[in-house]
Amino acid sequence: MEPSAEQTVRQFLKCNGEQAVVIDLLVNSYYGYSELCNLLSEFLVLMEGTEEGARKCIENTLSTLIRRNFVAETIDAKFEVAENVDAWLPELLENR
Repeated sequence: MEPSAEQTVRQFLKCNGEQAVVIDLLVNSYYGYSELCNLLSEFLVLMEGTEEGARKCIENTLSTLIRRNFVAETIDAKFEVAENVDAWLPELLENR
């Protein structure tokens, strides 16, 4: 959940917002992607036997997906407007 979600809910209720509305909004808009990723990562560690094996599996899968879907023109356009590329690009390129 977003770090500010609790504060936002408290503010909404403090301003006479209805509890039922908050519950409905939370239930219908929350997907839990980060928790799902954590759970899948734990499953992968169990299947691979080690965290290192799971990490390698994820890296290989991402590498394959990137190679399959890479469009140089799209990446170039994004890098032209991105900030601080020098800070993270060299490390990213080391993980080929």
